[in-house]
Amino acid sequence: MNRTPAVTTGLVICALLGALNVTASLIGLTADGAPPLGIVITGGVLGLITLAAVAPAWRGSRGGLLLVMASRAAAALLAAPALFVDESDSVRVVVAIAIAVTLVGIWLLGATLRRTPARVSG
Repeated sequence: MNRTPAVTTGLVICALLGALNVTASLIGLTADGAPPLGIVITGGVLGLITLAAVAPAWRGSRGGLLLVMASRAAAALLAAPALFVDESDSVRVVVAIAIAVTLVGIWLLGATLRRTPARVSG
C-alpha cells in the first residue's frame, strides 16, 4: 500500500482523535458530571488501540489501517449517544464535530482500500 497524501492526512486525523480520546478519558476519570466509568474507560482503550495501530498503518500494513478505521468507527458510535442525552449545547457541538472529523478520516483511509493494484501484463 502506497501512503498517498489522503492516507497520510487520514492517519494524522485518526491519531489526533485517538490522542484526544485518551486525554478525555484521563480527564473524565476525575471530572464531575463525566459519563459513566465504563464509557470513559472504553473511549480511552479505543484511543490507545488507534494510536497503537497508526504505526503499522503508517508503514503500509493493511491490517493496521483496518484497525485504525474500526477503532475510530467504534469511538464515534460510542460518542453518538451524547448527541441525544440532555447535555449542554457545547457538548453536542463538540461531539458532532468529532464524529464528522472521524468520518472524514475514515473516508480518507477507506479510499486506499478501494483501490485495486495495477496489473502487470505479461
